[in-house]
Amino acid sequence: MSGGRHDPQEAQAVTHPVALLLSHFGDAFNGQRVDEMARCYTDGFAAVVNGAFVDRAPYLESSVQLLAAGYRDIRFALRQCRDLGADMFLADGTTFVIDPEGVERWSIFSILCVDEGQGLQFSYTHSSMPVPVS
Repeated sequence: MSGGRHDPQEAQAVTHPVALLLSHFGDAFNGQRVDEMARCYTDGFAAVVNGAFVDRAPYLESSVQLLAAGYRDIRFALRQCRDLGADMFLADGTTFVIDPEGVERWSIFSILCVDEGQGLQFSYTHSSMPVPVS
């Protein structure tokens, strides 16, 4: 909201199923609830990070390593989201996180979210490595 007026697009973004999933994951990450983080991903999850293919287990392990290293306060800015039908969404946006030295870093992502009967989950993502916000 800006200027005390309600922005319908902003309200829709906050309540969009993908925004809610990202928020849930962020809460789990910030609370260091690894099991809850893992439930945000389908069993067949795969990713491309900086051009390298990564399966679910190593991708989740990298999140655990970030937590262990002291990364904190992750948040997401959803830029756009497209409903592909049948409980499937394609979205892109920016991830922000504070590194162990207190520097805010960002990375861009595209993510495919699906509901395979366990609620909406991340199925595939393409992202860059976090770089300092300038």
